[in-house]
Amino acid sequence: MLNLFQFENKNMEPEERLLSWREYTNPVADLNIDVEPDNQGICCLKGWELENIVIVREANSGGQFARRSSRARNTVLDHFYLHIPCTGESYVTSYLRGKLRRSRSKTNIATLHSMADVMEGRMAGVDSIMLFMPRAQFGQAAEAMDKHTNLNMDDTVGRILVEYIRIITTHLEKEDVAGFDAVTHSLIELVKSHFGSTNYRPQGVDPSIVKVVAKSRVRNYINSNLRNPDMSIDLICRAIGLSRATLYRLFEPEGGVARYVMQQRLQIVMKELSTQHHIRPLSEIATMSGFRDARTLLRALNRHLGTPASDIAPVKTRKSPYPQSTLGSALYHIAR
Repeated sequence: MLNLFQFENKNMEPEERLLSWREYTNPVADLNIDVEPDNQGICCLKGWELENIVIVREANSGGQFARRSSRARNTVLDHFYLHIPCTGESYVTSYLRGKLRRSRSKTNIATLHSMADVMEGRMAGVDSIMLFMPRAQFGQAAEAMDKHTNLNMDDTVGRILVEYIRIITTHLEKEDVAGFDAVTHSLIELVKSHFGSTNYRPQGVDPSIVKVVAKSRVRNYINSNLRNPDMSIDLICRAIGLSRATLYRLFEPEGGVARYVMQQRLQIVMKELSTQHHIRPLSEIATMSGFRDARTLLRALNRHLGTPASDIAPVKTRKSPYPQSTLGSALYHIAR
């Protein structure tokens, strides 16, 4: 599967192009662009969704960007991504529990980032390549990667990886994509090999930071897979790369991960049952919230909330994701 998506705003009026660029990149970060002089706020973006990764080539005139804590905490797009500057400069500061890490881009040197990290930064005249990869693909290697976000991959394997990604991007731009099924797998394995290298170790990593990041990953994975009635503790451990003991310790304050999962599912049920014009049958609500059938759903309501379905007061419902054939939809697809 190869899906192409594009965005360009240079022919728009200044106010319109800023708004359109901000809206288009909203799934990744919030933009703040100062239009001085008139040629600022210009972005040309082209991306390719290849099975389970997304590659993006972007050239822009610069601006500020940020990912706030509320966005990082609630994102369903739990992806790692590599940023490779071809020209221009960018600066990124990431935060986690008062700890911060700063990075400055280097031409043709990749930097690892995560869409679940709180961060802010600035870019100036950047032409870059980005590779987005769902966290679930990395298994236990993901825990090592958490310790390296917002760090430059300035070593032999990192430079080889950059060369490989640039070659792939060149072929994509030429629409020379025969045999690309194997490419996505090889890219993931090359990233894994970089962070699995015995001579590549983080220095002075605060264990509390790792714990907070791990818990955030588990929450994002759970919230993205609530519809799956077969989601189990073992499945979560394999997807995030944690042991059962570690998972238990992370969610001990919530009464365990199973209790947390149940609470999230019941929140979906409550929203559905309490809409002003509720017309969905219980069996459908059960399916969309991860219960096997309506009977199981009703038992859960009574056991955990002591609340019959008929006693819930009306509230508003929530609307949904991203338009098709955009950066947001591509990132959303590979997360599924």
